Amino acid sequence: MDNNFRDQLLAFLTQNWGEYVSRIKGLNGEELDYFLKKQGYVRLLDLLAHITAWWQMGMQKISTFLQNPDYEPPSVNVDEFNAAAVEGAKDRSEDAVIESFETTRLLLVELIQDLSDQDLQNQKIARQLEMEIIGHYNEHHIG
Repeated sequence: MDNNFRDQLLAFLTQNWGEYVSRIKGLNGEELDYFLKKQGYVRLLDLLAHITAWWQMGMQKISTFLQNPDYEPPSVNVDEFNAAAVEGAKDRSEDAVIESFETTRLLLVELIQDLSDQDLQNQKIARQLEMEIIGHYNEHHIG
C-alpha cells in the first residue's frame, strides 16, 4: 500500500462518508423509507449506529494489530453485532447518534493520518480499513 491508498481512504471518509448524513437527510420521506428498508433498517439512527459500531470495532482491531501483529480477532456474529448496535441506540436521540457517527468518522481520519506507511502495508490493517471505509460505504451508499 502507498500514499494512494491513504489518500483513497481519506477521500472516502471526507467526501463519501462526510456527506453521508446530509445526503440521506436530503431524501424525501418516500425515498428515505425505501432507502432504509433496502438497507434493512427502520430509522436513520439505526443505520448510523450500525456503521458507527463497526467503525469503532475496526479501530479497536487496528490498535491491537499495531501492538500485536500476530493477533487474530475472533469471529463476529454479524446479526448479533448489528442487533446490539441498534439496541444500544434505541434510547438515544437522532442528534446524539449523528454526533457519535461524526466523531467516530473524524477519529478514523485521524487514525489514518497517524498511521505510518509501514502500518498501511500491514495486510491486516489495510484489509480492516478497506472493509470499514470502502467496503462498508459500497454496502450502504445512496443510489
